[in-house]
Amino acid sequence: MNFLSNAPPTLVITNLQLNMAGSFRVTVTNLAGSANSVTVGLGVIADTDADGLPDFYETNYVGNATNMSATADPDGDGMINRDEYVAGTDPTNALSVLKLTLTTTNTAVLQFVSQPNIGYTLQYRTNLNTAPWNNLTSVAAQSLMQTVRVNVPKPPPEAARFYRVVTPVVP
Repeated sequence: MNFLSNAPPTLVITNLQLNMAGSFRVTVTNLAGSANSVTVGLGVIADTDADGLPDFYETNYVGNATNMSATADPDGDGMINRDEYVAGTDPTNALSVLKLTLTTTNTAVLQFVSQPNIGYTLQYRTNLNTAPWNNLTSVAAQSLMQTVRVNVPKPPPEAARFYRVVTPVVP
């Protein structure tokens, strides 16, 4: 099987059966012809209703693997259930949400609460319509929930900067 992509180094394969889990040999080749081979594990997570939310997640929060809508926001915090799953936050608690807060003192500090075992990238851009997102910094996954604080330029070097925090980590 060959895949050609300029995307970040993530491969998503859909429609796998639970019995397809195992180890696979992967070879990655760049345009210059350099290759690297590794053995990787493939885990298949059950998603009975194919809504993008694993059965274990739906069962944990609503007691059934098919009763949670991926696009609903039952706690009203502005994040849909699928985004809460990716961010590692609780879809039933409005206080459990991935959000970026600006703190102004003598310096500008952006902060957010990181969830256990999830990495993040803080990005910025200078124009909401056409500018690309640039990585400011990445935060490696930690074993505990914690408040992450990132110093940002004040004033910014550009006329304006728009920030966002994303997960998983963007290379």
